[in-house]
Amino acid sequence: MNTAIKHAVERTVLTTSQAGRLPLVSSRPRIAVLHLMNAIADSSITSIAVDQIKQFGDQDFEWHIGGLGGADPAEPFTELGANVVDFSERASGPMQLASAVRAYVKQHHIGLVHTHTPRTTVIASLALGTRRSAKLVATKHLHAVSQERATWGWLFKSVDRCAVYFPDQIIAVSNDVGEQIRALPGVRSDRVQVIQNAVDIEAYDALAQREGCRAEFEIPSESTLLGFAGRIAKQKRVDLLLEAFAEVSKRHPRVRLLIAGEGEESGQQQAYASELGVDDRVIWAGHRRDMPRLLAAMDIYVQSSVNEGLSLSLLQAMAARTPVVATDVGGTREVVSQETGLLIASGSSEPISRAILDVLEDPVGAARRVEKAWSLVNERFSVTKQMEQYRTVYERLCEV
Repeated sequence: MNTAIKHAVERTVLTTSQAGRLPLVSSRPRIAVLHLMNAIADSSITSIAVDQIKQFGDQDFEWHIGGLGGADPAEPFTELGANVVDFSERASGPMQLASAVRAYVKQHHIGLVHTHTPRTTVIASLALGTRRSAKLVATKHLHAVSQERATWGWLFKSVDRCAVYFPDQIIAVSNDVGEQIRALPGVRSDRVQVIQNAVDIEAYDALAQREGCRAEFEIPSESTLLGFAGRIAKQKRVDLLLEAFAEVSKRHPRVRLLIAGEGEESGQQQAYASELGVDDRVIWAGHRRDMPRLLAAMDIYVQSSVNEGLSLSLLQAMAARTPVVATDVGGTREVVSQETGLLIASGSSEPISRAILDVLEDPVGAARRVEKAWSLVNERFSVTKQMEQYRTVYERLCEV
């Protein structure tokens, strides 16, 4: 039993019985968990921590959320009762950040640090050192490639690969990511576990909000709405989506495209839409917190990425009963097949436009795939099952 868990025993949780009688003392120690993120902002990383707090509660766990590079004022964790810390207010630079994290871990008797990016994993490893008072878990969302960065891509890839050797346990979000990690030299297979991304399927039953959302964006009732949600970055290849949209528009001029998200390529892609002559039919919605509502408004969800782990947005679209077109990258084929959507080759706009046209011109086939996709997500990718697996990992590492 590590030191932090011993401290947790000393602050045993008091709970009250449902009958309202005397407080009951739980003999089970609370595990203090620190989720460490680059920045505390709405993202697929945030959703994992949010789902954990909602699913696990605070009887067996004490929640801490740390951001190395700041915190969004609208972050959801404070409302959920978690302790939120912005480490950028305390330090700058890798060694200073590591020192600040080390002090926080010691002060709050953290038993487990959970990281989600190569940078946070390296900082946490420096903070915990070789004689660790807390366990280190890292969720690996995708395998980085150097082409994703305009500069220093080789360094980005090198840090990404090195970071897999530091954690006590690595969680891969897809079978594909897990296989890539196990293939690296010297990585012990038992340190790698696959816990696939998942969604709260009930949260995406938002069809009643369809018309209101379309009215917000002034989308005519007769128009078909294509959609994408995510970070507008190089790996997402929004340029290919725009090219495909321009081609589809030649046959279906009433089609519209909604892009939800922000990123380093936002300005560049908006300029490209203008160059293609489709800017008047592309809606740049920016960062949104109402994905169920947006997906209800969409008629087809399109993923044009060249690198993915297991896209949470794609799972959300399937849960919302929105037809999906997705490139065959990373763990996408673990959820998308010809029975649940249209799986296409990556790196070119032509397969994307052809698949979109197939959906538009075969609504019966699209409807059949939608129902199978919904059933698949409901049966295999529920957030409840995902969190049961995370809980098992936490308790095993902390010897509870």
